Amino acid sequence: MTRPGPDGGYGSWILSVPGNRHAGGGQPGSRRYRVDMHKIPLHECDHRYATDAYAPGDLLRHLVQVRDGECSFTGCSHNATQCDFEHTVPWHEGGATDGCNGAMRSRRCHKVKQSRGWTVTQPQPGWHQWQAPSGRTYTKGPKSYPA
Repeated sequence: MTRPGPDGGYGSWILSVPGNRHAGGGQPGSRRYRVDMHKIPLHECDHRYATDAYAPGDLLRHLVQVRDGECSFTGCSHNATQCDFEHTVPWHEGGATDGCNGAMRSRRCHKVKQSRGWTVTQPQPGWHQWQAPSGRTYTKGPKSYPA
């Protein structure tokens, strides 16, 4: 029997699910699916899904959505799937389109970031530090999922 997936857990896995489909000679079989497991950019810079383009690819957008879970501004709980993929360091200023510089931000919070006096840094992927015009700092980390 072959192993269903790679060592370390990331990569392509084969998932077999009992089904009504008949295989080969008419014997009951199972449905086989390929499931791709990808590492979420968290704690260390991960440039595997980076692009030179302004817009991220679907996989990079998805991984950052899973990592952030919701808007990266403290107090905003818009679901990440309803947010903009936004560059912490603006793309036109040399900011990369990758998991280290990307964040999910609601349209309203995206505009706040671009307002005078507000700054945002991402000291680690998924950790967002916002500084208000008053000088007060707010930090929001990646989504914590139940084990």
